[in-house]
Amino acid sequence: GLAIGLSLQGSLANLAAGVLLILFRPFTKGNFVEAGGAMGTVENISIFTTTLTTPDNKEIIVPNSAVLGNNITNFSARPTRRVDLVFGVSYGDDLRKAKQLLEEIIAADERVLSDP
Repeated sequence: GLAIGLSLQGSLANLAAGVLLILFRPFTKGNFVEAGGAMGTVENISIFTTTLTTPDNKEIIVPNSAVLGNNITNFSARPTRRVDLVFGVSYGDDLRKAKQLLEEIIAADERVLSDP
């Protein structure tokens, strides 16, 4: 009896977490999330596991107890997102010209908001 109870402990935790994920929906299929130590696009949410596809096209199957046991970051929850980019400029380069060029590229990109 004790051995059966211990062996079912993980499965029952995943089942309970799966029910909570389906009820409370912190993310849905198609969202890009970081959850359970993995990051990717949600492909499937089942009773026991959540399946993610990483940006490099790997499939990750995460137990639902791990998903709910950690922080969940849903990058798709809001219509806009801030992205910080770092650019290297050589010591010999003209900083004003580099800044002007980056500002022109940003102004031409329709995805960049003028007033974030």
